[in-house]
Amino acid sequence: MKNVTITLDENVARRARIEAAREGVSLSKFIAGLIEQRVGRPMSQKEAAERFLNGPLWPGLSSDLPTKAELWDEMVFPRHEHTDLRPGPSRTKKATPGG
Repeated sequence: MKNVTITLDENVARRARIEAAREGVSLSKFIAGLIEQRVGRPMSQKEAAERFLNGPLWPGLSSDLPTKAELWDEMVFPRHEHTDLRPGPSRTKKATPGG
């Protein structure tokens, strides 16, 4: 535990003492509880990993990202097509042996 000194307005300190007494804890524990609610408590590695994997939605980890096929269909990544290619040589003659 770390000791911290804080300065409070007299009315705030009085109301805080009253609330702490109602909850049956010391003023120090009352204030520590309020701070913990505000800033959160430390997470275990498992909790941190679950929090990371569950959100916010990160590219590559999200199930609602479009599939490859959807990206192609939406022309986000258009297929490369060569419309200006010349036709290849025609093969009308049959190959003759030795010739």
